[in-house]
Amino acid sequence: MQLAWTPVANVTAAEAVSVLQALGLEYGAPLVLKSDNGSAFKSGDFGAWLTEHQVVPLLSPVRVPRYNGACEAGIGAAKRRTEYLAARQGHYLDWTTDDLHAAQRWANEASYPGGFAAGTPASRFAARVPINDIERDTFRTAGLQYERELNHEACTRGDALTDMLLAIHHRRAVRHVLVEHGYLDITRRSVPQPLPAKKCAKIK
Repeated sequence: MQLAWTPVANVTAAEAVSVLQALGLEYGAPLVLKSDNGSAFKSGDFGAWLTEHQVVPLLSPVRVPRYNGACEAGIGAAKRRTEYLAARQGHYLDWTTDDLHAAQRWANEASYPGGFAAGTPASRFAARVPINDIERDTFRTAGLQYERELNHEACTRGDALTDMLLAIHHRRAVRHVLVEHGYLDITRRSVPQPLPAKKCAKIK
């Protein structure tokens, strides 16, 4: 479900918090917020908003865009829809707010990413059960506990708790608790690796 496809004047924490504040009032605060390592998402103001609303941050590893693949793919699809709609109105490179809103409605109400039987993103989102305060607190407590266990195991092995290792443990803890509490389903499939050029040349 694409909750926002909104133009902003600058990529700042203030702009991000403004969008999140509006979405939070309408839909409630998220349980986990996944983002890249942009300065806006690592600022004190942004962190304060997350803390105030008990939202667990989930930052991607530095310089690993594929970790954020679903988000990147969603942005790419939103851009293509907007370009198509703008072109139909005769302003391919000059998007309007109407184009953005139409692209968002298209994604939410006229697409079936999980198959036709699964319904549209809008219908699935409408059927969700909102997270209550007890569930939110339980989730955060379980995540912190699992993260402490990972840190303790690392210290027992003699590993230095560097910022990178702490970040890895945080991501592992968030993923573990999301799955354990039934908020996240993971489907694995084999992904064929690209063949080297030399090997391709030998294939007849």
